Amino acid sequence: MAGTMLELLAGLVEREGPEYPSREPWKVYQYLQKNEADPMQSRQVLITLLAGAVGKTAETDQEGLTRFLQKSCRLTKSAAGEMAELYRQLYSPAQTEAWDAKRCEGFRELCGMTWDFSWSGEAAWTYRGGHCDCEAELQGKLEVENPELLEKFLSKALEKNPFLTAGDLADLIAKSLRDVLDREMDEYVDEDHYYEPVMEDFDSAYYLQKECEKIGLRVDPD
Repeated sequence: MAGTMLELLAGLVEREGPEYPSREPWKVYQYLQKNEADPMQSRQVLITLLAGAVGKTAETDQEGLTRFLQKSCRLTKSAAGEMAELYRQLYSPAQTEAWDAKRCEGFRELCGMTWDFSWSGEAAWTYRGGHCDCEAELQGKLEVENPELLEKFLSKALEKNPFLTAGDLADLIAKSLRDVLDREMDEYVDEDHYYEPVMEDFDSAYYLQKECEKIGLRVDPD
């Protein structure tokens, strides 16, 4: 079986993390459909994931897992045995050990990096027929100054997928920083309805520095 099914599931776990199949069984099923896996085996994967097959894999042997899948999923002994073998291979001790070593590898790599950040913002000021299109932009280089603070900031993302790469994490950080700058710019432009905003007075570098300090980063503006 199962070579193809095993390869598909292993590839998915390598990207999304070992807990992903248990957390998102329907998305796993959709992924298998998209990759043209065997329809019957794909449905068996779905129902066994819904039944908690991954958790049981670590608790029992091949025979015990087969009996569990037979009873909980109403599979034949042969089908249950094949699924049990699939999960035992996917979550083998050697593979689990390798995944444990890989956890947060991207975060550790990020902590040794310096990477580019850029932002450009747009907003519009209007009042009683007056109108002004406002623009601002900012570039800088980021690096990790306080790993503990940054790990706390990224904790939900890393909990959901501990295999996120350094690039993935840098993208998440950039999106968060850009959201902050967008919000600050909107507030600045809307602060005074009576006077057209002077964008030269909008200190985007200050807001970037402030947010970076909050999450454990250092920024060097270009």
